[in-house]
Amino acid sequence: MIESTNVTHAPDALKVRAVHHVTLVVENLERSARFYRDVLGMYAAFRPDFGFPGLFFEAGNTQIHLIPHSEWHSETAKRYDAEGPDACHFAFEVDDAAIARSVLEKHQVEILRGPRQNAAGWVQLWIKDPDGYVLELLDRSGRLLQE
Repeated sequence: MIESTNVTHAPDALKVRAVHHVTLVVENLERSARFYRDVLGMYAAFRPDFGFPGLFFEAGNTQIHLIPHSEWHSETAKRYDAEGPDACHFAFEVDDAAIARSVLEKHQVEILRGPRQNAAGWVQLWIKDPDGYVLELLDRSGRLLQE
């Protein structure tokens, strides 16, 4: 059992900076936008053209990314099984995607997608945690990975 008062990270672990965003697949984009904007008071944020619809909202340093369920998107029953940007997921910001890839490989964590640079210039890696939750590791430095 890990005691919460003495939790330290392993020396060969990734160094996550912050939760950058949570992505939710929603049934009605406008209804969800009204909730996050008008009820929670979040601000609309810039969203690059990723080739599929959606909206970004932010509060402080954290964003909510809303993606509408649609014909383009995974079927409703499959939305939690997707393995990339069309999945409900949360994203951790890391300093260096190349180091992240190295640490994941060392720990034999399967990389589902990536590393690749998206339309915003971020380098993304997609993995699942031991319970199957989709995680994005996001490097916003703009550095491309060297193969």
